[in-house]
Amino acid sequence: MMNLRVMSISAAVLFSGVCNAGVGRFAGGRASEPSVATPAAGEILYQIMPITWRDFDNDPNRFGDFRGLTASLDYLHELGVTAIYLNPIFPSPAYHGYQHGDASLVNERLGTRAEFLAFVDAAHAREFKVYLDFVAYGISHDSPWYKSAHAKPESEFASWLAFTNAEHTKYQGYRYRTWNGESVGFIHWNLADAGPANLVTSWAKGWLDPDADPRTRDGVDGFRLDHVYAEAPEGWGATIAFWQTWSSALRAVNPDVFIFGEPGEWGNLGTDLLTPTGFDAVIAKPFEFAARDAIKSGSAAGLYKTMGASIAATPAGKTLVVELNDHDSDRLASAIGDDAAKGKLAAAILLSQPFPPCIYAGDEIGMLGKKANHGGDANDLPMREPFKWNAVAGQPMTDFIRLNAKASAAMNSRDRDGRSVEEQRGVKGSLLEEYKRLIAVRKANPALSRGRYVPVKASNPSVWSFLRADHESKQTVLVVINLGAEQASVTLDLSGQSVAKEASAPADLLSDAAIEPITEKNKGAYKLVLSAHGVRYIRANLSL
Repeated sequence: MMNLRVMSISAAVLFSGVCNAGVGRFAGGRASEPSVATPAAGEILYQIMPITWRDFDNDPNRFGDFRGLTASLDYLHELGVTAIYLNPIFPSPAYHGYQHGDASLVNERLGTRAEFLAFVDAAHAREFKVYLDFVAYGISHDSPWYKSAHAKPESEFASWLAFTNAEHTKYQGYRYRTWNGESVGFIHWNLADAGPANLVTSWAKGWLDPDADPRTRDGVDGFRLDHVYAEAPEGWGATIAFWQTWSSALRAVNPDVFIFGEPGEWGNLGTDLLTPTGFDAVIAKPFEFAARDAIKSGSAAGLYKTMGASIAATPAGKTLVVELNDHDSDRLASAIGDDAAKGKLAAAILLSQPFPPCIYAGDEIGMLGKKANHGGDANDLPMREPFKWNAVAGQPMTDFIRLNAKASAAMNSRDRDGRSVEEQRGVKGSLLEEYKRLIAVRKANPALSRGRYVPVKASNPSVWSFLRADHESKQTVLVVINLGAEQASVTLDLSGQSVAKEASAPADLLSDAAIEPITEKNKGAYKLVLSAHGVRYIRANLSL
């Protein structure tokens, strides 16, 4: 999403439409139907803003770079994620890259095209997928198309761009100054014109198959599309018809390409983009707000409602991508409260969902940051501080933020603050090790990685409970989450399920705690006690 998006709308307003979509607290929409394999079933995504990530060449500003990405693959493998999603890598004066130019090129700050493709090769060798963030609806002012057509109605590109007056001096777009004082300008394409529509499609196709041979393994595996609508309010052809044509063209190059989008309106699930020839997935922003609110309030009601509505709105064969944070939101640890137990609770919520989860780089080590008043584009820098590899700042940690003195002086990250890979790696009970553990459990259990979701009625309003069930493996996992800050006793209603006599005895996948067997006699009032912010993943002897 563009960094200029105004964030003044409350979370309650943003997801209230979803929560009130006619789905009752314990209704699951299609939750009880068999799960359908989707293109991203089993994936665990990890979002990286390249300039903030890892420096390899020790340049004066220690910008994150492509070789730094390659050097970090061991860490990502150790963490357990399966797919790497990169914020835009194309030429842009903005540090985050969202107002980019020619997307057949790479940003020289990050390295060379050859270095990026070497990263893709290395990632594929480790069995990671690579997804690129892509802005298809507009182009930067420093591009040849804008330079040719601005104030020149006679230009061959005049009809390509969203000019709003006859002189071609006014347009749908904007200008601002980025974090280092450099001017950034952005104008929308006229995607109703075949010229720009074909151009932006060709750029994406080129990254799927860089050498234009029958093999696509040397290319990326998909795209995340920024700020998308089925019918964009700005107009200029960014409609579902364009996205369907764009997606179909990419699938002609690589039938397995994964295409997901960020809904332009965060209060809308955006599932109208999930047509048969449209996107494979959209990012579930309402779930992010519901989860954050539930952790802060200790109430499970919003999660029951939002997940039920999300499942009901998702067409068969399509999916959502769930996240609790990204580059446009206050850091998770700052938003829910800087508390280790809450951080682990959030991780357990994210990694138990029936949709592919996406982790924002730094959340697994508890990095902090809230939108600030550093001026314009720099206001979001606190949410995008250099990833903390070391206890003490220095290479390979990036130093790009120092080009904005105000943001640099007010950084949340401090030496030896405990929020680094160095300080948490291998430390029992650390947030990083908890993420590794939860990821490993998700990957090892088919019910968690690809099973369907069935809500379970809980007597305690602080408890969110549901079943994840995989038909193929015949595995069922009962997830019970205490959102409250106090110990919770809860009675679960499992009366709608059958006790499977041939199934393995119930076992806690997260601990060695003893589990009361689920029987025909007690399944209607199955009792558990959870610690404050406690989570149980119970392999259940149930069949759905």
